[in-house]
Amino acid sequence: MIYNEKYIIPFILLFGLFSSCSTSKYVGPGEYLLKENKIDIIDKQNVESAGNLKQELSTFFRQEPNSKLFWVVPREWFYFKNSGPGDSSWINKWGRNTMGETPVFYNESVTEETAQSMEQFLRNNKGYYSASVDYNNKPSKHKTKVTYNVNTGRQYKIGEIQYISKDTAILEVLNSISSESLISTGLPMDATMFLEEKTRMITELQNRGYANFSPNYIDIKGDSANMNNTVDVFFEIYPPAPDTIHKQYRVGDLRVFTDYYNDQPVSRTTDDTLHGIIFKRESKDYIVNPNTISSKIFLEKGDLLSRDRRLKTFKKLSELGSYRFVSMTPIPDPVNDTIIHYDILLTPQAHKWVTDLGTDVNYSSVNTPTGRQLFGFSASGLLLNRNFLKGSEQLTFAIDNGYEFNLDTVRLRTFTFGVTTNLELPKYKTIFDMPSLFNKLGLMSDSRLNSVVDETTTNITLGYNIITIRDFYKINSAKASLSYNYHPNPRTRFIVRQASFALNSFRLEDMFINIVNENPLIINSFSDNLITGYLFNEISFIHNSVPRKNGWSNTILGSFEISGLETFLANQAYNAISGSRKEWNFFNEISFAKYVRTEIDTRFYKTLTGSSSLAFRINGGIAIPYGGSEAIPFISQFSVGGPNSLRAWDQRELGPGGNREFLLNPPSNQAYFQQGDIKIEVNAEFRFDLFFLLEGAFFIDVGNVWTLKEDINRAGSQFTSGFYNQLAVGAGYGLRWDFTYFNIRFDFGYRVRDPFPSADTGSHWYSWQRIKSQGFGNLQVAVNYPF
Repeated sequence: MIYNEKYIIPFILLFGLFSSCSTSKYVGPGEYLLKENKIDIIDKQNVESAGNLKQELSTFFRQEPNSKLFWVVPREWFYFKNSGPGDSSWINKWGRNTMGETPVFYNESVTEETAQSMEQFLRNNKGYYSASVDYNNKPSKHKTKVTYNVNTGRQYKIGEIQYISKDTAILEVLNSISSESLISTGLPMDATMFLEEKTRMITELQNRGYANFSPNYIDIKGDSANMNNTVDVFFEIYPPAPDTIHKQYRVGDLRVFTDYYNDQPVSRTTDDTLHGIIFKRESKDYIVNPNTISSKIFLEKGDLLSRDRRLKTFKKLSELGSYRFVSMTPIPDPVNDTIIHYDILLTPQAHKWVTDLGTDVNYSSVNTPTGRQLFGFSASGLLLNRNFLKGSEQLTFAIDNGYEFNLDTVRLRTFTFGVTTNLELPKYKTIFDMPSLFNKLGLMSDSRLNSVVDETTTNITLGYNIITIRDFYKINSAKASLSYNYHPNPRTRFIVRQASFALNSFRLEDMFINIVNENPLIINSFSDNLITGYLFNEISFIHNSVPRKNGWSNTILGSFEISGLETFLANQAYNAISGSRKEWNFFNEISFAKYVRTEIDTRFYKTLTGSSSLAFRINGGIAIPYGGSEAIPFISQFSVGGPNSLRAWDQRELGPGGNREFLLNPPSNQAYFQQGDIKIEVNAEFRFDLFFLLEGAFFIDVGNVWTLKEDINRAGSQFTSGFYNQLAVGAGYGLRWDFTYFNIRFDFGYRVRDPFPSADTGSHWYSWQRIKSQGFGNLQVAVNYPF
């Protein structure tokens, strides 16, 4: 098959040029492509949630219809189109295996097996003991739809619940925790719920000293002889042969080897006892303070052995950066076998100090009336001490330096320099104990308070940064903060910045002031300011979902920041008492930044095949000044464009709103500064493997930024109800070299829609000729995926 350039241009895909492509002509006589699976629940009155039940039954489909690329192009079309005689080139294989999918032909025997599996699931797992499932299909033009007709019948419910065991101690425990049971009288007979309840019972028993209690000791039985659609449930607990009762274990001696290595002779160690724990060391001094280690041990001599406390001890000790390996060896007592001693073996890191060096290169080329090519590179270094104060504190010292050159004029455009020092304490160390206050006020449970104390690390950060845009402006920032990193579970993280101070100093060049026509809204955003938070400054979070069976997963990132609140309230109180109207400033010259800022970033991922996937991002934010502040500080405003945003435009090139002046007549050296108080952005990517380490992608980017206030110097910049008319749209294609731990990304973006109408056509949309005139598109080179 012969391919020419038009098949490679991504707009064929993005704008549905193939939407009319038919696959029927490739299907032989008597063959039908599966078009749709449908589940029809006949007797909905017997089902509490028909939607949920359909979702569960849909997991039994053994044949799924082929998907569509961007919801338009049937992927089996690519397979057929590239499977003709002689189609053996690499691009044919790529079309079949990456863009295409193997056609799914209707198979009645597979459909019958699916119906039987659904029926067995309803009877054995959902309590519909008289359920039946049949099916019918409707063929048309070599395609067919399959409908599964589900008759559930009445669902059996749980009747009486009893625990049976000759072990009275076990019965006492089970009866004491029955109020927390996941099942109760009147609930449906759901097998999944019974398995979850069985797991809960085992965990509770293991946390009460029954360390060897396992699932095979519990048998669940039912009796439906009462003929009223209920089942009496019996949990029977078997004894551990040859014993008649289950043994309950207690914690014995705890020995911690603080500088362990293989075959370390115990005779060469020195002992110290702290908090009932024996600490053993061979070195002259402890590598890590025993108080720090003991705070991570949640087992106590004489207590009943708890599974959760044992796992938590291992987890928290493993998080101490000073140690490379952690192991916990149980040792039964030779006299009393219900006592378990533990040797905790801590193997130190080989080196206390660690260094890391890195470089980064970026390139972007934007097609504008004046043209622009930027090349940048940066270098960074990090020095890490993994046990700074002998409490497994981690001290990091990081420095980075970057340069960006305008290749059109061969001159330096941007210079950046930054240095940051961070001290991470492996514990919750607070000045203002807000969680304890919330707990006393009833706003936080005891279990949540314990989780915060146990799963939080404390960070003290100092930093200084310089950003210089030649002929435009220079920013100096000095920062100091106290923050907390809270991991309630492996998928969720909260970062709370409690006390924070950031002093920002700006120097504006004459050229920049002339370019913005002394616009007060822009000039005010560049005024010197102090961002403050005494009791609270910012909270941010990230949550990663568990990948679902259908291939979907998602990530949510969010933040909420408020600056200057405590200062503003104190200022207001002072003015109310003194009768003055004075606004406080830092050293009478620098204003306190007063604003509220929030942002949410939601990402969705869908695995299509082993070599292709879809990725989506919805990102939005708003920043609002208060207390007399005229503008949001420039460094806290929103922008779009660049390699991780709207890739057809440069960073800060778009907006705000429908303002066109700087986009049509950009500054000669192409230093953009368009930012706003509101941001909306939506992105989509189709990612696929090509060959070897090379991946490909097609993408669409939509978005813009706006100002909250009307800006008479930038017409159309304010956010209004017609904001959707000012959304810019870019699309393009990308090539990525995947090196497993990172990838190097080359994205080529095309401008498809401007946020303002063309003076010539009156349309926001680009004509095909204008799109083609952009050549290979605006090149953005970066590291790793944009989202």
